[in-house]
Amino acid sequence: MLGHLDAEARLAEPPITLRAAAVERLSAAAGVLRALALPGDSLWTPQPLDPRALPAIEWLPAPRVISGALPSAGAVIPWATVPGMTDPGMTVAREVGSSAWSEPASQVPHDGTSSPLQPTRAEGLPLVDALRRAPRPPLDVQRLVSHRGFASELAARFDVGLSGAAWLANPEALRVHLDSFERAPAQWVLKAPLSAAGEGLSVQRPERPLDPAHIARAFARRGELLFEPWETRAADFGLCAWIDAAGLTQIAGLHQLVSDAAGGFRGVVAPALNGSLPALSAAHEAQLRATGERVGAALAAVGHRGPFGIDAYLRAGAAEPASGGSSRLRCLVEINARLSFGHLVHALAERARKAGVVSDQQGLALRLGSPRSTPPSAACALVQPVEGRGLWAWIEPQDLT
Repeated sequence: MLGHLDAEARLAEPPITLRAAAVERLSAAAGVLRALALPGDSLWTPQPLDPRALPAIEWLPAPRVISGALPSAGAVIPWATVPGMTDPGMTVAREVGSSAWSEPASQVPHDGTSSPLQPTRAEGLPLVDALRRAPRPPLDVQRLVSHRGFASELAARFDVGLSGAAWLANPEALRVHLDSFERAPAQWVLKAPLSAAGEGLSVQRPERPLDPAHIARAFARRGELLFEPWETRAADFGLCAWIDAAGLTQIAGLHQLVSDAAGGFRGVVAPALNGSLPALSAAHEAQLRATGERVGAALAAVGHRGPFGIDAYLRAGAAEPASGGSSRLRCLVEINARLSFGHLVHALAERARKAGVVSDQQGLALRLGSPRSTPPSAACALVQPVEGRGLWAWIEPQDLT
């Protein structure tokens, strides 16, 4: 298993250099990939992970941890396709031009062929097995669909784009765009085309305005940036799925995302088996699922195969239209064309239910916390700090009523 959770930084051209602390945190968080592990598996991380960070769990193997150069042979389960991966088991697809997301949807031939080097089957765990053995896109396609421009073009095509959002080329274009508003937003964000671990995001807040020099440097480093007016969120959600070798979308499930006050990722909550999320109405769930299917078809059309997910949120304070529409839900915020913690929490739920740790009537929460965090007594630690470094990652049952 390749725990390169810094995939988007590796995909940028030129690659983005993350701060050492961010790489250390991502390497520790990669320990959650044990959700897909079978006995005998190894886990590669960008920085060495102390084996003591993966506590023994009777029903969940701890993989052997390795680091150094990316493995170049053998069966792999990658977070995403990144430069330097030369594994012969990677699927093959026709190259697709970078403008493909603007073209009408049409199926790109993809034979789903892979080498005999396949990960071992996870018997009795259909979701874990599907994620372990899902095909993967070639590098050019991974770069194409990981670029935020792909998601923003699709949102516009689906008529669910964010009003006021725009790709801008320089600080002067930003000034002109802000002047175009009848009432300029007091809070907004600039997003790099590719980013990881919160890098590449610049947030303008009324109490903490962005320094013009910082804005100029951001444009100089990344070229075009995506401007988005800030919206206050009531709740964040995601959908995770994968595209099989035949190009069909298979939805793994929906989940609620947990963030801290600053908007940082802190966890995921999966619903009960065949259950729903209380904060998500039936109409919004149907809209999110339909959007996932449309995104899957668009990804398949440009040659993507394997895991993907989409992020969504409910706007705080917004009212539904009288016609019964779903305007409160921004149903396509980001596309994560790779594995995600959403996939992993659903895989963990499958394994925990089989082990009898969680009942079918309970949901499952995956939480991440700093070394100073104190997991609750009912928690099962997946990853733990070692000598004050790293992070906590744990799961705990959730009664979602």
